[in-house]
Amino acid sequence: MILFQLGRQPEIGLAEIEAVYSKKPQQIERRFAMLNIDKDAALADAWRLGSAVKIMTVVDDDFSLDARSATTLSKKIFTGVCGKVTVGLSLYGFHDANKTARQIGAIAKQTLSEMLDISSVRLLLDKSGTLSTATVLHNGLARGNNKKVELNFVKNGDKIIVATTLFVQNIDSYTVRDREKPRRDAHNGMLPPKLAQTIINLAVGASDLSKDAPLNIYDPYCGTGTVLIEAALMRDGDHASPLFKKLIGSDLNPQMIDNTKANLAWADERLHAKTSERTTLFVADATGGKSAPDKQSSSVPSKERASYDANIIATECYLGRPYTTPPSNSELEQNIKTCDIIIGKFLQNISVTLPQGAGLCVAVPCWQVRGKIYHLPCLKSIERYRYNKQLGYGLVYRRPEQIVGRELAVVRKML
Repeated sequence: MILFQLGRQPEIGLAEIEAVYSKKPQQIERRFAMLNIDKDAALADAWRLGSAVKIMTVVDDDFSLDARSATTLSKKIFTGVCGKVTVGLSLYGFHDANKTARQIGAIAKQTLSEMLDISSVRLLLDKSGTLSTATVLHNGLARGNNKKVELNFVKNGDKIIVATTLFVQNIDSYTVRDREKPRRDAHNGMLPPKLAQTIINLAVGASDLSKDAPLNIYDPYCGTGTVLIEAALMRDGDHASPLFKKLIGSDLNPQMIDNTKANLAWADERLHAKTSERTTLFVADATGGKSAPDKQSSSVPSKERASYDANIIATECYLGRPYTTPPSNSELEQNIKTCDIIIGKFLQNISVTLPQGAGLCVAVPCWQVRGKIYHLPCLKSIERYRYNKQLGYGLVYRRPEQIVGRELAVVRKML
């Protein structure tokens, strides 16, 4: 049994896990989910997940906070291990996590010290009772080394689940991908790499294609290329080959195409993304209107260009006007109307080029103003664009103070 620690918005993590592993997870409390798969299956696609902070394997689903249980647990995990060991403890859902962690740690350290083959025990604790991702990562507690282990204690109602860490998100890698790209554009918004991963995974999960169909991903609002970079880094389950055969991007602004080209070249050199032979970029209006031609694509009709055998659409659309203070009702109404027209035209235009069963995840704007959330009207009648809705309202990515959020519309192309 595998335990996932979900991100700040667990409903998005639950949807992504189901999309990637094709099984519905069981939510444990608010920030955790369990899935009945083996360790190898969990790790095969762990690097793809944008909204699962940590992946663990369950070793006890009914642990008791007493010396006998702690001793039994220590022996179960560390029997056969010799030399020096490092043990990290993280507790979730406990009233006094720090105090409880110190109690468990003292028992575990005493038990392990009494085991003949273990020469020394290094115990890692945090005042909060929970180790940070950086601590776990930099101390090698998620590398499958049985001499370096993080034990996670998760309260589940009246029971306690104990799980050892298999994987944590590489925060250093995300920082590089987010901040070190040569071309960034704060004015047009910057899509976080984690969210780009999630959008891609939800789009793939929404698809219903033949088993032998290669996955070709298209971002019609490619901007600075974040979605394409994350797609380029994804591998299939056994890591033998890229998940996507073709990477396709377009944007109405020629400067964005130049930015994407520069960032993909950087990703090839810095991240070994290998995009050069499978990437097509062109200037185009995603809504189907006229666009400025470029040297690469001016001779190709727009609707043919928009296809290129794409069967996965992952993109962040136009998000409308940014707000730092709540807008007036009339201003908000006009902004919603403008966004609705643009995105409705896009959904209609792209539908013409897509094969049956194509999967889409489109990040569109939603607004929280004076305690009320406003959605795009066009999403309520998505069927008119020949899509089946895979997920309804609820997948909204936003921080508590933000007015404009990103709603993840997950749909499938139908006949």
